[in-house]
Amino acid sequence: MDNTPPSLNINPPGSVLEKIRHKRTLIELAAGFLVVLGLAVFTVYQVWPGRAPTNSSGSTAQKWLGLSGYTACDKSQHQGIYFLKPTAFNQESISPAQAVFYRGVSGSPTTTGVLLATCTDQPAPTAAYLAEVSKNAAAISPQGSSLWPLYQFVAGHTSSNYDISFGKISLFKNAYIKDNAWQMDLSFSRSSSASSALPSQKEGRILWLAGKTTWYYVLLSATTPNWQANQTTWNKILDSVQIDQ
Repeated sequence: MDNTPPSLNINPPGSVLEKIRHKRTLIELAAGFLVVLGLAVFTVYQVWPGRAPTNSSGSTAQKWLGLSGYTACDKSQHQGIYFLKPTAFNQESISPAQAVFYRGVSGSPTTTGVLLATCTDQPAPTAAYLAEVSKNAAAISPQGSSLWPLYQFVAGHTSSNYDISFGKISLFKNAYIKDNAWQMDLSFSRSSSASSALPSQKEGRILWLAGKTTWYYVLLSATTPNWQANQTTWNKILDSVQIDQ
């Protein structure tokens, strides 16, 4: 006689518990699918061509591709400087001898880019001065007497919330300017006492160009993400600069 107890199906098909387990399995499968889909979308977004880079805080850099021509300074004095400017920048007029363009609200934490061009009130450089700068450019300090007006210009157009670092002096040339022109890279670091609402780092470049009757300065700067994201635009601007040489 077989004393083996009969097997019992404690979860017969169609039972309430079986339905619950089936529904939970479907929910888990759907959740897993959504996670995989989300990761795939995020990966495609990160590598999608033309996507603007982001900085460490996650804010997206702006792409300034559109450009238009602009001429500044007093033509009646036979002075003038021509350059391309980003069409996304607003204009802030200071004087007939100076043109300022910016992106954001001028002078506020939302200012993300600046382009400034000016005809200085300095007389035309002498041949001896130009020869001295050309010979010793790599060793000249921006804070030294020979470049003190240039240093004051950069400092005067930089918020006191930032410390300025000047790079090495190098010659500047493009299709229109062949000599008597120099440039320096700039970096701006938020000072320890400044508000954390301000961008922590900015980058830029300063040009100083000897014309027939005066000196010309061109200052470019932007928050670091925007400076890096718009190298093609900055290069086009630098390539476009023309003065009365």
